Amino acid sequence: MKFQSFLALAITVLAFFTESCQNPAPAPQQQPASDASSILSHRYWVSKPFHDALFNANVADTLGNISCSELIFASKDTVIFTSCLSDAGIGIVKSTGANTLEIMTEGFDNQPSKLEYNPATGILHFTPPAGVEGWPSEFVAQDGIEVNDLDNVTLNLGRKRLAGKYNGVSKGAEGKQIMLNVDGTQNGLGDYVKYEPWLSGI
Repeated sequence: MKFQSFLALAITVLAFFTESCQNPAPAPQQQPASDASSILSHRYWVSKPFHDALFNANVADTLGNISCSELIFASKDTVIFTSCLSDAGIGIVKSTGANTLEIMTEGFDNQPSKLEYNPATGILHFTPPAGVEGWPSEFVAQDGIEVNDLDNVTLNLGRKRLAGKYNGVSKGAEGKQIMLNVDGTQNGLGDYVKYEPWLSGI
């Protein structure tokens, strides 16, 4: 009798496992990301018109007349919004989707700015609080810009643009090789440790 009960139990268990193997449990559905990782994976964003003018093959001497702004993500919940080499304000960041953020900027209580990233174009669209005009509407990311020292952020962008090897052309420097590095150090310009780009384009 015990053997028959054991046999019946074994057959039941085998039938259960056979059915389970034939009908596997559905894979868990992955929830869409809501941490704005596509935006926050870049710490530094600069207004697109200024960026495009600065990284043009020929930098126009009107560069200084183009409005420049930066978004610097100091942490996952904090952004610094600058007018390049000038004013800066801080904002609290709230993720609202994989490609969207809200920013509560100083002086605009309960009036968030909105950011929406378009992966197809690489452009971050900025919508300021209602009624605010004159703020930039498009930003692009620039990786590799050191942002820990606010006084140097825009200069570091200029250094990235200028970094490379140059040949001297002025009288007495013909053929002399000059090296400008991304970190601001240089070789070939005399006993100076660093160079600072003047971002007016002149």
